[in-house]
Amino acid sequence: MCGIAGIVPRDPGQRPDRGQLQRMVEALARRGPDAQRIAVTSGFGLAVCRLAITEIEAGRQPASVARGALRAALNGQIYNYQELRRDLSRQGQRFTSGAEVEVLARGFRLHGERLPELLDGMYSLAVWDGAAQRLLLARDPAGQKPLYYAELPEALLFASEPKALLAHPEVSRDLDPLAVQQYLLHDYVPAPRTIYAAIRKLEPGEARVYEGARFAGSRFLVPGSWFGAPQGTKKPGTRAAPAARELLRLLENAVRKRTPTEVPYCVQLSGGLDSSLVAALLARNSPAPVSSFSIGFDDPSYDESRYARLAAEAIGSRHHETRLTPDRMLELVPEVFGYLDEPLADPSAVPTYLLARTMRGQDFPVTLAGDGGDELWAGYETFQVEPVARALAHTPGAVRQGLVRAALALPVPEGNMPLAMLASRFVAGLGLPAARRHQVWLSSAGPDLQQELLAAPADAESGSLFEAADRAWAASQGRPHLERLLALYFRLYLGDGVLAKADRMSMAHAVEVRAPFLDREVIAFSRQVAARHKLRLGQTKVLLKQAASQLLPPAISRRPKKGFGMPVSAWLRGPLRPEACRVLEPGRLARQGLFRPGPVQRLLGEHLAGRRDHRKALWALLAFQWWHESWA
Repeated sequence: MCGIAGIVPRDPGQRPDRGQLQRMVEALARRGPDAQRIAVTSGFGLAVCRLAITEIEAGRQPASVARGALRAALNGQIYNYQELRRDLSRQGQRFTSGAEVEVLARGFRLHGERLPELLDGMYSLAVWDGAAQRLLLARDPAGQKPLYYAELPEALLFASEPKALLAHPEVSRDLDPLAVQQYLLHDYVPAPRTIYAAIRKLEPGEARVYEGARFAGSRFLVPGSWFGAPQGTKKPGTRAAPAARELLRLLENAVRKRTPTEVPYCVQLSGGLDSSLVAALLARNSPAPVSSFSIGFDDPSYDESRYARLAAEAIGSRHHETRLTPDRMLELVPEVFGYLDEPLADPSAVPTYLLARTMRGQDFPVTLAGDGGDELWAGYETFQVEPVARALAHTPGAVRQGLVRAALALPVPEGNMPLAMLASRFVAGLGLPAARRHQVWLSSAGPDLQQELLAAPADAESGSLFEAADRAWAASQGRPHLERLLALYFRLYLGDGVLAKADRMSMAHAVEVRAPFLDREVIAFSRQVAARHKLRLGQTKVLLKQAASQLLPPAISRRPKKGFGMPVSAWLRGPLRPEACRVLEPGRLARQGLFRPGPVQRLLGEHLAGRRDHRKALWALLAFQWWHESWA
């Protein structure tokens, strides 16, 4: 696991500034505290800070191959690199080391931009062929590892995080107005945009090629070989029991593949189905009791610690529990948003940050997690209500307005997801195309609220607010409706949201998160399983729950979905109130010029008075302002 940064001058005879590369890689130092190296040659410069997890002695980066003609850097892990090495050797490639980065370098020479199609892993990578003046940048298809770039008049820059690009004096911090709006819609800025107008990020599964510093084209692995059936795998039958056994077998293989042999490892255990199943499979294949970690809250509607303890007892793990109080949260906010160089409105970023700090404090540089289970096996409540929304798709506008008024009239009790919030959000999505409907359901501020909040919305020529959702929906054309929804959530909510949060918050403490559900064979299997094995009569994750019942007690395997979050609503009315009033103070907003103080104060006032629950919109505004204080 590493942080990587590079410079490709437009002039192939120019050597990049080594001092500038040093500043870029130092901005990424928390990603890779174990080693730091820089390689500079005519036309190309590459820097790496390394977190040593595998090949601790031999895996130095950047790799220099063929007397420096080939250079490569990897952030992440390639699980099948030994197999690829043997294949490349049979095709005449002569290796001088056992390092996986040399496999990438020689694989690029032989296969060019098709190299990522052969990779099984989580990664972002850069490979340079000096003879051809050709650069490959690529991300894994799920989007587990990030890669950003900036195309300047004099050079192409790339790096694992925007903060490294911002260390270059020619990279502007000016905001992309449409990205601000997309942030309010998604809770993150979906690729290829970033919050900065001058910086872009590779999309999950994108392989981007430059000749010199000039863009030469992209290839996408989704929905290509990644989602195809693994070679030699038969399509699962219609019977649930054999399919559940096969799913368990594939997940167990995925866990084994991700269990390191050279460093200590642990597992994140929320008490939910996905993380508990990963923990159970890890425990079953570990020679000694595994260590598990969870976060607890004092608010019972958010606290899952008793379920985490129940799962830990069932699998026999050494369990560690950390509690997040409002005071501790306020202490962590400057650290979290001082590290996040793009705004992220997921409140669980704070407990995720604390969880990673706790694991690293116990000397665990690798953790396994349950990310991806909901997006592959239809775990979210939105999938349950989708049939109702489709049935009401053509509801007359006057009727929808009546439903909105009725939803707003519901009482506003405290709790994880009060009925008034769910009802009003559901009604707001009616009448929209499916992809846009789900995005509005998930949003902190949909189009109508944005019109109130924004001082100057982006003009229509800048692009569409829904461009990412529309593009993701179009990519799955021709597939069954549920599969299209799952592909939408996989590409956006998982790829740009959940996994971005996991990467940033874990790497802030040099902890590598590995997700067995995102194994390519597990994904391919899920794509072949019939919809009724995922969602049936309102029950989610049907087949996954059947598989988990073989290893976990019913209280865990049959437990309904519960998101990982914080008691934001109650905290805003209590211990967070002074900070919210400070950050959203009208004069401060007026000087910033992005949000209209009046509508923001209305949201805050209604929430504090208990008349409405505006937790999502208010947290998104707070998160943006906290980020803005550190980075804009």
